[in-house]
Amino acid sequence: MNAQFKYDYETNYLLIHKNKPAKSSIELGEIIVDIDKYNQVTAIEIMNPDKLWGIPKKHLKNITEAKIRTQYRQGLFWIIMKIKIGLVTRPISIPLSVEQSALTACA
Repeated sequence: MNAQFKYDYETNYLLIHKNKPAKSSIELGEIIVDIDKYNQVTAIEIMNPDKLWGIPKKHLKNITEAKIRTQYRQGLFWIIMKIKIGLVTRPISIPLSVEQSALTACA
């Protein structure tokens, strides 16, 4: 699903969101994941994405499209993001070792 996004060059902060209310948040160091009542990711906040992913800040300010999806497989909860910078789409996956029952408990 396409998502809205905002990159702040000065604070080096990236927000990718689906414009839906969150029920809970999971903090993973410099990444905060917001989850809705259906255990779907509604937003991802990333501090210092340039250092985290090795993408220069000058490129991050040129993001033209962002997508977020989630998947539960092989005992892991995966957050799959795609960001498009110019003509290049870069997939970024975040595997979380979270029991599916723990996600249900968050909702």
